[in-house]
Amino acid sequence: MQTETRSNRFFSVVLGTITCLAIVCVSPRPGRAASDGSLSTNSAGSSTWSLGVPGRVKIGGLSDVSLNFSGSGNPSSNKRVCVYSNTGSGDYTIAATGNLIADGSAGAGFFVKMTAGRTIPYTVKWRDSAADGGTALTAGVALTAQSGASTTSASCNLSTNANFEILFNADNILDSPAGSYSGTVQIVISPAA
Repeated sequence: MQTETRSNRFFSVVLGTITCLAIVCVSPRPGRAASDGSLSTNSAGSSTWSLGVPGRVKIGGLSDVSLNFSGSGNPSSNKRVCVYSNTGSGDYTIAATGNLIADGSAGAGFFVKMTAGRTIPYTVKWRDSAADGGTALTAGVALTAQSGASTTSASCNLSTNANFEILFNADNILDSPAGSYSGTVQIVISPAA
């Protein structure tokens, strides 16, 4: 008999812990009154609960890009991507940062760097549709009022709905020493406010 009592105590502790965790995740709906059951052979009470789901977004379809300069023209790469939002409107904001500044040290600017420390600036453009080009971004500054995110599929049903472009100006490349230059762009998508 003593074993059953310990077992029941353990079960109560575990159940109590689960209940406490559930309270942290969800909370009673305000304005609704819970009702306790009455003392009887069967007792029924009720409690109404609600769950808040925050706005969430996802960008997918990114990949690394290698460009070569042929001696003329402005090298560029357009990358079609998928933007998903669980907000009903599909509206979002986008901001981008690089990982370097003009002198080659760490920072948020749009520059690629050679091992010897030389840098070349580039432009990042964004379009909220799967077409070339877009609006030039300023590093770290959000571009608002973007629309067209998928609201039904985080993978955009294996399609694309936005474009970002990396564009180099040939004049900046012609003045640079031969070599391999590299940098990183981070794109941050946020639900529209």
